[in-house]
Amino acid sequence: MNLLANDSPSFYQLLISHAHEEGDRPALIYGDGYLSYQLLVQHVEARRHWLADVGVQPGRSVVVWISNKVQAWLMLLALRAIGVSTICISQVQQIKALELEGYDHLLILEQEKKQNYPAAAQTLIRTLPVLVAPQRYGFHAPPPAIISAPVPRPSIGHTLYTSGTTGVYKKLLRDESADTAVAVHRAAWFGYNRDTVFGDGGLGTWTAIGYKQPLAVWAAGGCVVFTVSGQRWKDFCRYKISHTYLIPTGVTELLAQAHRHDGAHQDFQLVIGAGFLSEIQTRDAQQRLTRFITFTYGSTELNPPPMRLQFQGEDVYWYTPSDPVRTEVVDEHGAYLPFGQEGILRIRLTELDYQAYYGDPQASLEMFRAGFFYPGDMAIARPNGDIRITGRTSDVLVIKGQKFTAVVHEQKLQQHLRGIEVCLLSAIDVHGHEVVVVALQASPSAEHLTAIREVLAGPLFDHLKLVYFSRFPRNDTGTNKIKRSEIRAAIRAKGLIQ
Repeated sequence: MNLLANDSPSFYQLLISHAHEEGDRPALIYGDGYLSYQLLVQHVEARRHWLADVGVQPGRSVVVWISNKVQAWLMLLALRAIGVSTICISQVQQIKALELEGYDHLLILEQEKKQNYPAAAQTLIRTLPVLVAPQRYGFHAPPPAIISAPVPRPSIGHTLYTSGTTGVYKKLLRDESADTAVAVHRAAWFGYNRDTVFGDGGLGTWTAIGYKQPLAVWAAGGCVVFTVSGQRWKDFCRYKISHTYLIPTGVTELLAQAHRHDGAHQDFQLVIGAGFLSEIQTRDAQQRLTRFITFTYGSTELNPPPMRLQFQGEDVYWYTPSDPVRTEVVDEHGAYLPFGQEGILRIRLTELDYQAYYGDPQASLEMFRAGFFYPGDMAIARPNGDIRITGRTSDVLVIKGQKFTAVVHEQKLQQHLRGIEVCLLSAIDVHGHEVVVVALQASPSAEHLTAIREVLAGPLFDHLKLVYFSRFPRNDTGTNKIKRSEIRAAIRAKGLIQ
């Protein structure tokens, strides 16, 4: 079965179909604003005509630098309808880092120009022509009462990018037809349909989750509620959210807003990706947010996530593969490892997955090999096929000649410290001794070291060094992964390690 068949409709054709069949159904909510599918398409049409008037033609490439997610999506959909190659950014420095100087246009909003386009930004943009969308195309501007006929499917697409914890951007380009097919398949995998009310988790259009999830919901004819971070839980209750997708920090923020008697209906589907929560945090979320919690293991490169874990009150570590023959744990030579033995995780690629990084053959050769994707994680497998992620291949700690992965110990510590975020590093201190550095994102407390020694016991952990951070440095691709290299550099700068 060819899931990426060329005779499938374009995404804009899907939207038009929804608008014709049930135009009054809600498609998008933001604050007190509301767009039905009919109005959504009309707003997209208004922007499509403006873009054509300012010279944006099919086959061109546009960088979208818009902070307002609703406005960003309306412009993205308009560009998609024209047949333009797109990429979203969150800061001007990414133009150089992502090598976007050769794009045809940079698109910004008039109302965001002052904050997003200071004089300093001009030196970074230089040859990239800037288009400023006028104020009249704001969210509440009246659109023309027209819906065009479906446009021919363009052959271009949208570029996502990932840096993981490496800090080096890797781009992923998919054409329009494949992107639409993936959105339809992703909707089915997550259980989205016309009755879905999806609560936005706060991730921008420049992130993989912030881009993929709204597309999947709209592909199914559902509604996306774009929330304001400070009142996300209020909006979840107000609009009776049925589904959401959050990263762990998003769950923590939602818990901080939620109270036991503020109208929580406790029946929405909470999917958590890009990290883990402790058992204590997950039980807290189950009691205060929703009964239905699912962890997913995935990456920007894979569609949909190859593994999931439906929380039943105990285990938060063992994932069940969607397809048992797709996930494997192997040694460095690609040989299968016995159950229970730690090795390298690899995922068998399907036609829905990206097959290489755009314009980066060296990284592609390292991560995409012989029909498999190597996400850079260590793992162990059970006889029933379940998989536990034990750490990153780059996060192996070496103490007294022995190797072990940091994540398992970090998970135990986070559980014991009731949710405090932890980062473990092996290092040499200023006296030449091997030490295990325990970095905590917390305020200093005399009780922490005692609690840590209850978990990190034995000769490997004779020498511990406790360091506090008010906030860990994290990547800027939406997953909020901790930047271990920057934590190490900050500790070294304090003169605590070599």
